[in-house]
Amino acid sequence: MNSSVFNVDTETQKRSSFSYSINNTFTLNKSKKLVFFLNYSRSLAYKNVNSYFYAFPELTSGLKVSLMEKKLQINATVTNIFAQRYRGDLYFADNTQHMNNYWDGRSFRLSVNYTFGSSKKKISKKNINFEEKERAQ
Repeated sequence: MNSSVFNVDTETQKRSSFSYSINNTFTLNKSKKLVFFLNYSRSLAYKNVNSYFYAFPELTSGLKVSLMEKKLQINATVTNIFAQRYRGDLYFADNTQHMNNYWDGRSFRLSVNYTFGSSKKKISKKNINFEEKERAQ
């Protein structure tokens, strides 16, 4: 990335950022109607214009229940389980500012999805009679 700064006395820096995630899904019964998931993501430390931001991890987990031949799905999800802090440093020509933000960004989400209509696909097959072709030869 390349940036330009205006109305601030600072120097820009070339930078890059990197993040990754690991998503795991575990089936808890043979009928595959109960599923547990555990997801971990992490943004590594990075620079942005005149700022440096520390690594920020996040852990999300939940359960998914499928009922009525998978037409009804109930999901329960908890995000940002460890309530991580967002930290960074801002560099200016005459001072440096440090931030250590904590906001309780944890959440619990419950969702219910129902699929209307038939889940069976209708396929029409056409029978072709080759008797006329064989007779013509």
